[in-house]
Amino acid sequence: MVLPAPPELTESERKWLMAIRQTLIMQLGATEERLGMERSIVPKRKREVNNETEMKAEDYGIIDRTYYSTED
Repeated sequence: MVLPAPPELTESERKWLMAIRQTLIMQLGATEERLGMERSIVPKRKREVNNETEMKAEDYGIIDRTYYSTED
């Protein structure tokens, strides 16, 4: 089965979907941290700096469990 190409996204749709993606990744990280699990997705900036550094909530832009975007 061959699927048709997805429709082109507007810039605002792309930004919205990327924000949702970032939120889901942050939620996954917070959930894994709470469960004491190893991270399944390590942020790119942490992989480049030190693969052995344990990630903390503040590395994901989480303060008092309030999520916010640190990107423009």
